[in-house]
Amino acid sequence: MSLLSLPTELVLQISDSLEISELYSLLQCNRRLANILTSIFCNLALSDPNTLGKRAFQLAAKSSDIEMVKSLMAISLPTHILNGHHIGYICPSLTPTEINTLLSVDHFSVDARDTLGRTPLYCRGEQPGCSPLPPCPRR
Repeated sequence: MSLLSLPTELVLQISDSLEISELYSLLQCNRRLANILTSIFCNLALSDPNTLGKRAFQLAAKSSDIEMVKSLMAISLPTHILNGHHIGYICPSLTPTEINTLLSVDHFSVDARDTLGRTPLYCRGEQPGCSPLPPCPRR
């Protein structure tokens, strides 16, 4: 018997024993699982916003899952995260994919500043292994 043929109640019971990253992987399998598990995923993220909430944003941003980012925004998750307005705090790795995904929703701004006055792009440039932008050519 496949997972997809199980009744919704059993899928929900299975989801109760999963870590947030496993739950996210499962809900990405198909639309039925996404419909069943998205609210579970969002509620789990909201249960511990500074750990699970950040991880939920990281998973969605890494996968370019704008719909999931919007779902997390709909439950006002960033307001529950310490420094939740700053994408550099939510996604410390700040890959271009994560930056683009998070900036695609209206809540986050590339101009947001952390407690030290740094913007997300400035933080990304400070990371080890991140090559600085070349200087602009003079004309």
